[in-house]
Amino acid sequence: MRIVIIGGGKMGTSLAQSLVEEGHDVTIVDRSDAVLQKSMDSIDAMFIKGSGVSADTLTEAGVQQADILIAATAGDEINMLACLTGKRLGAQYTIARIRDPEYLSSLPFLQKELSIDYVVNPERATAREISRMLRFPFAGSIETFARGRVEMVDFRAAEGDPVVGVPLKEMYKKNRQLPQVLFCAVERGGEIIIPKGDFVIQPGDRVHVVADVATITRFFEFLGKGMATIRSVIIMGGSRIAYYLASTLLSMKVKVSIIEINGERPGSFPNCCRGQISSRAMAPTRICWRAKDWRTPMLSFPCPTGMRKT
Repeated sequence: MRIVIIGGGKMGTSLAQSLVEEGHDVTIVDRSDAVLQKSMDSIDAMFIKGSGVSADTLTEAGVQQADILIAATAGDEINMLACLTGKRLGAQYTIARIRDPEYLSSLPFLQKELSIDYVVNPERATAREISRMLRFPFAGSIETFARGRVEMVDFRAAEGDPVVGVPLKEMYKKNRQLPQVLFCAVERGGEIIIPKGDFVIQPGDRVHVVADVATITRFFEFLGKGMATIRSVIIMGGSRIAYYLASTLLSMKVKVSIIEINGERPGSFPNCCRGQISSRAMAPTRICWRAKDWRTPMLSFPCPTGMRKT
């Protein structure tokens, strides 16, 4: 495939390297001579200097014959405009890197109006992966399908679990309240087994199950596993990952505290709790932004010696 990548930063360079190794015809567009020169030394691709939103630059890069245009610059607006321009010039598919939480709620509208076929948000993907680890801390691995709507989770069967010692075909007859999941594989003694109806799970087996997110969550809650013991989480740093992670955890009714050394950051931190952050929070050098009772945010911080806390 012919692929045009806008932005030669870390993400663009890494992506280009992988695509070249797979045999794709890759063109990288960037404004910086230094960035392009650095990539030239390690990637066998075509390099074009110029703006990714310029029709002339994109035409020079051959976007009119491109199968995919990937906009991976550090600027969300540049990426969206590059996709729109590239699609109008003839690119078959466009992918945009959009990271700012401010665009999260309007992504469907932006994708439709700006001709963006797929959106990539590395920070949100990272937060989702962390939240999955918190939801299923016992799991050896968690795989997602259908854009996150379906999950495959493996767990170690223990003595006393409702799924142990019962043939799969009879399991839901004995436990009618057990949410129905697909038992797709079982690891036993280093061997992978595809279970049939007469298969019986034994203690110590590593069982792989698949279901939609809501069903698989209820399944592990029924087994007495999951994140029932996790009541509060402290996040160090008020980054975009922190915002996305806090939003997810709050929806799970987990109490969240965010500690940030930069006193100005909470003022611009998107509000995932539908409250307001006091402007007095700008002054401290260390801030704890806490979503209390899962709804109302508050700020708490240590006062310098000799000063009275207000």
